[in-house]
Amino acid sequence: LHIYDAFGERRISQISSLDVEKWWAAMQVKLKPKSNPDAPDELYAPSSLNGILTTLGRVFHHAQKHQLITVNPCDAVDRIKMDHTEVEFYDPHEIAALLDYLDLTPPYGLIVRFACKTGLRPGELEALRIGDIKHVNFQRGHVEVVRQRQHTTKRGWKEKRTKTSAANRKVPLPPSLLSELRDHLAQHPHHDDPDALLWPGRDKGGDIRHNLTPEGADRRLNYNKALRCEGVYRSHVVPALEALGLRKLPWYSFRHFYASWSAAQGYQIETVAKRLGHSNLQIMYKHYLHLFSDHDDMSRLDALDTVAPVQRIPSLGVRGVV
Repeated sequence: LHIYDAFGERRISQISSLDVEKWWAAMQVKLKPKSNPDAPDELYAPSSLNGILTTLGRVFHHAQKHQLITVNPCDAVDRIKMDHTEVEFYDPHEIAALLDYLDLTPPYGLIVRFACKTGLRPGELEALRIGDIKHVNFQRGHVEVVRQRQHTTKRGWKEKRTKTSAANRKVPLPPSLLSELRDHLAQHPHHDDPDALLWPGRDKGGDIRHNLTPEGADRRLNYNKALRCEGVYRSHVVPALEALGLRKLPWYSFRHFYASWSAAQGYQIETVAKRLGHSNLQIMYKHYLHLFSDHDDMSRLDALDTVAPVQRIPSLGVRGVV
């Protein structure tokens, strides 16, 4: 999107390194599109910008490989240097307190619990359909991730397939979460429709305190409208964190919590990377490697001493017989 708007109508042989540098400077001060007009202005993250530059560089490299251009204009552009700070995430006690609070207004406790126990990206969580967890997936105990929701300035909200083959994945679900999902589907108005949205969105209108049913549910829930994690975070998660006196970390920290909790439970980093949908292990190494134990119990190799040796099969001593 950022690349095509700037260069899509131009011949690739006519794009110079100066053109790319001007575009690169503009990208670094470009504001992200806002789905909520009241949200604060926000620049693109350096890692996102570097990823866009890498994509553009690959386009020019392909053209260079096929002798359409002699020089890659991106070679003259410097990537943004980033401070590799450790990601922040909640500890299990903070998550437990937050979930207990959110359970008072269903289904938000379940939605955040699902995010913490699957590590799905916000857009993947929003795009889930009933068929992604029901039927055969319920029996196998996993959620199938095949699509995501994304917001663009020109097209607004749209749904599309996941970006990479690694992002297209099956994530195991803990038994306790499967049980809660069964209860959630039992009261879902479209529970027999595999294409129906799994989570409800919410209609606008008034303070939540004046829109609660006797059971604590929000009357504004709309199962024909897509969930927006940003809205749930702003209207439910933040007030809960403030009431509990907990630090306010972004929604993405639930994904980081999944990685940290998986590491604490002894899962291998490659397994967790696959479940998170990372195609590049370097991302896992950069953010999470310190969480995974590098201590190996070498005494386990002594099990070899208890293995019975293979028994030789005696020869029959008859030649020419097969």
